[in-house]
Order: sequence, then structure tokens, then C-alpha cells
Amino acid sequence: MLQSRNLPTFFLRHQNAEGELNEFDRNFGQDFMFEIVEDSIGERRAVRFKAVNDGFGGSASKMFLRHKNYRILLEDEERTSNPELFRKDSTFFPHLGLASPNGASPLEGLSFEATNVERHFIRHFDFHLFIGVKVPGDIHFEGDATWVKTAPF
Repeated sequence: MLQSRNLPTFFLRHQNAEGELNEFDRNFGQDFMFEIVEDSIGERRAVRFKAVNDGFGGSASKMFLRHKNYRILLEDEERTSNPELFRKDSTFFPHLGLASPNGASPLEGLSFEATNVERHFIRHFDFHLFIGVKVPGDIHFEGDATWVKTAPF
């Protein structure tokens, strides 16, 4: 599970095929679970977030989080009309957390940069997930874009 760094009782999840930030709910526990799939873009290490369920009672064998129009969505890799774009949109470069206090350990948090939109990281805003870039005056960006890996409840 990925816990928000700045809202520690809230976790990344999918709901109705959208990336959301919610408090953990055992009734929908699998919506908070993702297999982090190792990947690479060129020589750089990258990751993808594969859902363990599709949220609608079906198989999640190829359901990944991806960005589309800056929104994080859960979509089926096998049903896309553009597999190359889907792969780029669903692959992220992991960084030490932007809001990690010491910035030296992944245990303090990780941030995930879109591989095809430079300096845009997965972040939460109003409890929805987007990719976003830090803009002047945004004092919440680093915390919104930092995630701590935790064990499932």
C-alpha cells in the first residue's frame, strides 16, 4: 500500500476506475493494493502499478494506473487502442521522496515521476490523483507527491 506522506491516515487507491486518496476501508481493501512491477525506460529504472483487482468484481490481470489528461486512471492494458502510449503513461520513475525529511532513504517516502511528462509527479489534490508539476507558491506539492510504502492491513 502507498500511504500519503502529508496525510498519514490516507492511502492511494482506485475507485470507479480513477486514482483516489482515501482512508483505508476493509470493505474495499483490494482497491488499495497494487503490485509494483519493475520496468525500465532506456537505462533508467521505472515502475508500473498493477491493480490486484479491477474494482468491479472482475480480473485485474492487465489493469494499471496510468495518467491521461493529467488524471490518474485505472485502465486495461489489453483494451487500449495505443499500446505504446499506454505503456509510457503507466510507467513512472521512482525518486527518493520529495518531502522526505532527510532525502536519503526510500523508507522515508518515494515520489513517482511520469516517464513521458518531465517533472510531473503522481500527487493528490482534493483527494483525487493527478500528475502535476510544482508551481511557485504551492507549499503542499512535495507532501502531496510523496508516498510511503506500508504493509497491507
